[in-house]
Amino acid sequence: MKKTLRLFCIYISIATLFSCANKQSVVDLLPVKTNDKFQYINTQGELIINPQFTVATVFREDVALVKSSNENPRWGYVNRKGQYEIGLLYKDATVFSEGLAWVVLDNAAPTAINKQGNIQIILRDVEEVRIFKEGLAAISVFDKNDANLKWGFINRSGSLAIEPQFVYASNFYNDRCAVHNEKNQWGFIDKSGKVVVDYQYDTVYSFVNNRAIVVKGGKYGVIDQSGKTLIEAQYRGMKNDGNLYAVQQIDRKWGWCNAQGQLVIMPQFDDVQPFLGNDIAPAAFAGKWGFINKKGAFTVNPQFDSALPFNGNLAQVVMNKKYGFVGNDGRFVINPVYDKVSRDYELFVLNGTATHESVQSDYYNFNSLIEALNFSNPDGNTDSTTFYEIMRKYNLHRSDFNEQQNEYKVIDNRTVSSSFSYDLFVHGRVFDEILPRNLVGKRILTAADSTQIRYEFNPQNEVRAYFYLVRFADKLEYMETMVRNIIEKELLLQGYTEVSKNGDAKVFENDTEFIRTYIGKNCIALTITYKPNERTLARRTTKQ
Repeated sequence: MKKTLRLFCIYISIATLFSCANKQSVVDLLPVKTNDKFQYINTQGELIINPQFTVATVFREDVALVKSSNENPRWGYVNRKGQYEIGLLYKDATVFSEGLAWVVLDNAAPTAINKQGNIQIILRDVEEVRIFKEGLAAISVFDKNDANLKWGFINRSGSLAIEPQFVYASNFYNDRCAVHNEKNQWGFIDKSGKVVVDYQYDTVYSFVNNRAIVVKGGKYGVIDQSGKTLIEAQYRGMKNDGNLYAVQQIDRKWGWCNAQGQLVIMPQFDDVQPFLGNDIAPAAFAGKWGFINKKGAFTVNPQFDSALPFNGNLAQVVMNKKYGFVGNDGRFVINPVYDKVSRDYELFVLNGTATHESVQSDYYNFNSLIEALNFSNPDGNTDSTTFYEIMRKYNLHRSDFNEQQNEYKVIDNRTVSSSFSYDLFVHGRVFDEILPRNLVGKRILTAADSTQIRYEFNPQNEVRAYFYLVRFADKLEYMETMVRNIIEKELLLQGYTEVSKNGDAKVFENDTEFIRTYIGKNCIALTITYKPNERTLARRTTKQ
């Protein structure tokens, strides 16, 4: 019932591999950390917003996503003065994109809000949703048929634009979106959901300038939007750099090639970061980072522990485990005195992505559970259902029954949603006891007597009771009482009356059956026992 580890790994790889843009807009307020709090400084290093956040992103659409540092941390959005445009309300949240952000309240579904905090869309039936890109947002829904997530897309009105069908989907860029299938292959779709580049790649990057880096057989190359190969898959590594590509040869050395695949800077560096439209780019040599020009010559000698491309007139560097910012000449504009710069800043500079581009639902779909649990007719069965009918319905055989057993599982872990599943048991005697004449009427049978009893398989016997075992996901751990209260509230709404309580067990009844509820570890048990009626009493009297 939980998302698989494989999907988690896919998400991480996509978030870090995709290169989505050329030169990013300039970040004028830098989220930096001292000790355990983030603050914002300007490009001269002056403090603008005081240290107070455990997480802080760069400003997008004039607001930044931040997380409070109190005992019950929450997400909100601040303006450039540090004032809250949208207060600290949310359990989870994304950055703003195309005028909307996704937020999640406690026990609630993902909700799209505008910059005034007004609700625009609520998605109660999704498990995860990503930010809008090119008018579409990727969503995942739970497929009951195979108990896996499937990804599709909604538009800005919240309507389904592309049916959920993919194992994973990224964001749209240049009218194309990378999607993943059950064979662990990647391809691309257009905005109609049509696969326009067949599933065939190990890994893919987003389209930039109508070209995308792809990986096949462990080798990197470049294709156009129709899937035509522009640069043969031949490199050990590759990074998008606008009209150039940083490439890694088999000997692990990095250089650059142009859009036609011709080398323009010979591979000679241990590692590199893209130019991104700047005159110089970070490059590593002999364990230290400096900056090179487009001829491959160092203009700033290797001296830093790490470095990012320039954003405006500043480039983030690390020296002696402290973060600072240098100018084009390699001199510090903001001294390396900070313990960290937000990871979101790094992603923004490198490829325009964000650390918080998706949220997961905190909404527990109790309606789906209530709809699945039919109290009067469990899975369509009744008080007159025979074991013969049970055998046909659930594909059981005589060998599945035992004369010493009265309870049989007929449904094993049927999925209701990502939050719930259930087992269903039937209770009753499918074997009749045949007593020899000398024991008929004897009130107390001894162990020796029991050896004389013969058992006859009789599938025409009726089921006496049904037993639900409702299981729920790890996210509902320690919430057994809440789940049972919801089930019991539904029983009352359906006309049942609570008639007794004994420890953790409660009993409800209506005119035809008793229902007993019981709390277990991360589960709820319900036993449905039908009251005797004229038909069942007459049948039992006849059998006696």
